[in-house]
Amino acid sequence: MSGFDSVYSELIEWIISLCISAFDNDLWDKMDGFVDNGLITEFEKAAIKAMCDKVEEALSHKYRNVQKGVETVMGGQVLDYEAKRIARAAAEKAAKEAAKEAAKEAEEATTKKKDLEAVKNMISFGVSEEKILSKYPKSIYDEALKLVEQENSQPKEM
Repeated sequence: MSGFDSVYSELIEWIISLCISAFDNDLWDKMDGFVDNGLITEFEKAAIKAMCDKVEEALSHKYRNVQKGVETVMGGQVLDYEAKRIARAAAEKAAKEAAKEAAKEAEEATTKKKDLEAVKNMISFGVSEEKILSKYPKSIYDEALKLVEQENSQPKEM
């Protein structure tokens, strides 16, 4: 069971007790307080409301055994409700986008490092600034020039 499912299992147990004991406005006032205090989001409050509505609907039917009815609803439909699917999809999308962005940044860093090395070599071999700037941006040239100057100012070991 993933951390996501574990948290929602605990939440569902809590919701069952809330839904069974309080189908009144007092429950929603408490939920508003939780949202105001940052304990849950508006999205989570709406998901809880949807689950409670499903539980209430299931319990309002003539079940002989209320516990069996609650377990049937909570173990099936409600666990896989739309808000949970949306949240999971959003988390997966965010993870993919973050990985894509990290790969792009790593590629840019590698390219910059290679460009700096190439420009440093050109400067060391006396290639004119004009020729270097025809292929590389001024910012790369300036940074490479500083690096070459730093390297030249440090005493060399023998």
